[in-house]
Amino acid sequence: MNLTTRILAYLILKIFKLPLFFSNWFRVRILGKHKSFKELGSEPTENKIAVVAIYAGTSSLNSILRLIDELNTSGYQTVIVMNKNNLTDEWIKAILPKTQTILVRENIGQDFGAYQLGINYVRKKLGDTIEHLLIANDTLHFSKNNLIALRPVLESNSDFNCIWVNKQTVRHAGSMLLYFDKSVLKRKSFWNFWKFYYPYLEKRQIIRKGELRLSKVVGLDYFNPLVSLNNLKKSKKALGMSASQKSQIRAWASLTGIREAIYINNAIDHKKHLYAVSYAMNNLHISNSLGLYLAEKLDMPLKLDLISAGLISEEDFFNYLVAQKTSIEEIKEILLLMTKRKLYGEGNILERILEGK
Repeated sequence: MNLTTRILAYLILKIFKLPLFFSNWFRVRILGKHKSFKELGSEPTENKIAVVAIYAGTSSLNSILRLIDELNTSGYQTVIVMNKNNLTDEWIKAILPKTQTILVRENIGQDFGAYQLGINYVRKKLGDTIEHLLIANDTLHFSKNNLIALRPVLESNSDFNCIWVNKQTVRHAGSMLLYFDKSVLKRKSFWNFWKFYYPYLEKRQIIRKGELRLSKVVGLDYFNPLVSLNNLKKSKKALGMSASQKSQIRAWASLTGIREAIYINNAIDHKKHLYAVSYAMNNLHISNSLGLYLAEKLDMPLKLDLISAGLISEEDFFNYLVAQKTSIEEIKEILLLMTKRKLYGEGNILERILEGK
């Protein structure tokens, strides 16, 4: 895709979205709607808190309930922040008996807007008494198997505090599951980040000003990811790649650049699969390139936007759900959601042009 086409797409997209940007600015800066919420349940009282951002229908309800159960087992008081839609009331009925607090808000700023509200809420209620803080969202599918695999991140006595650190373009920790200990929570810069964060409208801005900036504020040296080449080598499973796994890593490498595509294709063609995996971990977006591979080898959860991004097929996701012993009813629910909804990673044609797709 040539540079002229991408610049033109960028300008048209900006003009097209100008009314939306203004509406978002007005709701945030003038009306302060991003700070408004309805509180259900009871206030948090403990020093170990999980803030979970949910937009009902992004994932299955059972996936979220399993996550909450696992957090409860790990000793967290959960604060659920729900960005409102037409499924919110139904989900609240199922979630409220299992959680400490639910905050219901307008969907301003997507997951990072929800994180901001939840974290500022618990800071106001608990002050400096918070010793453990975990944030999670519903962009992953949580099963019994992969939640067991994630326990080193969920348990506060472990050295692991995130699933993966992406090293493509700007190094950062994936914000779908992060744990912060007292070394972070005692810093004023951490709380100021959430206090002054602006809840952006666009995914691109949320990643740049939210996810990337958070990693910078916390410090990259802090993050110790569960997904690493060393942990992969400790796996008892054979480390070769299936056809679907090869297809995903090839697809993402080709979207990334010519150099990356050449290296990955050459490694796979010569059956140097571990070389391809190592290169992806150090140069590519890990979940976008290795999602299927890590789901099989390390029981990692799979991102729910990989189908809409064109990186895996519905059959690939179906096979993943079956391997995770997901019920037929839940499989049908998830696949229906994924075919009916445009998840945030897909975007419109102009956004896809900007991504080089």
